[in-house]
Amino acid sequence: MNDAWTDFDFALENAAAQAKKGLMRGFAVFSGVFALLWVWMGSGAVYLFLLLFSTVLYDIADSRQELSKSEFDFAYGVRTN
Repeated sequence: MNDAWTDFDFALENAAAQAKKGLMRGFAVFSGVFALLWVWMGSGAVYLFLLLFSTVLYDIADSRQELSKSEFDFAYGVRTN
């Protein structure tokens, strides 16, 4: 019974990590396109900073990884026999 809950928690944790990664990527792409549009229209350096921020944010989102099963067990103190 305990193993079933652990597996469920593991799956839930990885689903949350994937959702966060997707949201960060989506926001990064949106802000990058927004920044390019405003720079193209001639609005200034603030949007160049936003473009740089969006590329850094996309790289951060891309580097996030899911937990492996052993990392999850270690992080949450699950004992395996």
